[in-house]
Amino acid sequence: MRVQHHPDCSTLMAYASGTLGEALSVVVACHVAWCPSCQRDLRCHEETGGAIIDGIESVPVDDGCLHAVLKKIDACCQGQDGNQASVKRSEEASLGLPRPLCRLLQQPLDAITWRRLAPGIAVHRIDMGPGARGQLMLMRIAGGKALPRHGHHAGELTMVLRGAYHDEVGRFAMGDIADLGNDVEHRPTIDAGNDCICLVGLERPWRFKAFLLRLVQPLMRL
Repeated sequence: MRVQHHPDCSTLMAYASGTLGEALSVVVACHVAWCPSCQRDLRCHEETGGAIIDGIESVPVDDGCLHAVLKKIDACCQGQDGNQASVKRSEEASLGLPRPLCRLLQQPLDAITWRRLAPGIAVHRIDMGPGARGQLMLMRIAGGKALPRHGHHAGELTMVLRGAYHDEVGRFAMGDIADLGNDVEHRPTIDAGNDCICLVGLERPWRFKAFLLRLVQPLMRL
């Protein structure tokens, strides 16, 4: 796999600092899991952030602070029954998906239940829990199909898991990520021959150009 498209530097910095919304963070984490170049860049951002924190004057905290933090970490690493997360590294490899996505889906793409939006277009929404910022979904588009032309009210991150598509920005294949702001308007078209499955993170809904699509957009939840 040869990754050609990466997150913007500002997006990777926001992810490293923990200020990126949950939906977009999942997409970045999945891309980083498959991209050695972004793994190196992320380490640099984290080291820079650590150096900045080291330079900040320390503030006394409650004696139970460390215990509370460690307890929260343990809760995140364990299931509700106290066992380790059910998807282990060996199982993740068998699913053929980035590790962060394996933890959310716990099943291969071929077992996903899809909701049809239009001929050749289906989605599977991913629940990130209460209070999570943004919308996270899998989108499956048939080969040769084009999505409606649209823009964005806020940030969107799209990572290709299978297949490929092209638009006004370029061609995106497995592992590539499209980091799109509200200044981008495009019409993604899937390469002929195979379906394309993407992981999509949205801060806000799409901005459709066609009036009819704007009318039905609340039903589509896009």
